Order: sequence, then structure tokens, then C-alpha cells
Amino acid sequence: MTYSWAILVVMLVGIAMCQLGIFNVGSSTSTTYTGFPRLKPQLTLVAVRTEGNMTAMFTNGGGGPIVISNVYGDCTFSTPDTSVSAGQNFRVMGTGCDVSGIIGDPFNLEIYIEYNITSAGEVTSHREYGMLRGPLE
Repeated sequence: MTYSWAILVVMLVGIAMCQLGIFNVGSSTSTTYTGFPRLKPQLTLVAVRTEGNMTAMFTNGGGGPIVISNVYGDCTFSTPDTSVSAGQNFRVMGTGCDVSGIIGDPFNLEIYIEYNITSAGEVTSHREYGMLRGPLE
């Protein structure tokens, strides 16, 4: 009975390590994100170059039209002072991003997006925060 429990624990640890990617030596890095509860990055349209330029497409999932007022983080961003309807996409572009390496090396970028949303005639300010991760191109 004791050996059964020990084998079960070893199997669970092995499965957990496999899920975390510990055994994926040399595998390619996929583009992912964390955060961004309302403004969702379109992962197939995220590109970060080795020279530090990035472009990303986001979708307004806030439920109403927004006006982007500021974008900042690990890059110098051009603020797209545009109105974006619910469900529409908008582009965020940055230069001088804090990345280094060669093509395929992983990057991590923090991005903050400040915007105003109008709901029932009331304007409220919000800030989205998130991390983009993926391979340099």
C-alpha cells in the first residue's frame, strides 16, 4: 500500500513537470499573454523584432466604445488617440522595447493601456495591464 502511494506521488509530480514544460528542452516558444481582462491581444498579430520594435493588435472587449488615452510599458509607444467601438480591433506600436537576443529567443513585455469608456452617458477611466510573451522575430 505504501509503495502505491509513492508511485502515485511520483506520477503526479511527473505530470505536473510535463505540463509546466520542464521536459520541453529546445521546443519553440509560443506567443502568450497574461492580464488584459477587457482589451484582448490577438496573438497571431503580435510581432516583436530583435531590434526592439513591436506591433500588436488588440480587440476591444469592454462592452462599449473606448477612447485610448495612453499606452506605456517596456517600450516607447505611439499613443493611438482613437475611438474604438466594442468588438473592433486597434493597433499598438512601440519602439525601443526592452528586449535582446536573436530570432527565436523569448521576450517578456509589460504593457499598460489607459482608456475612457462611456456608459449610460457617464465617462469612466480605466487602465489595463498585461504581459506579452513569445519569440523574437
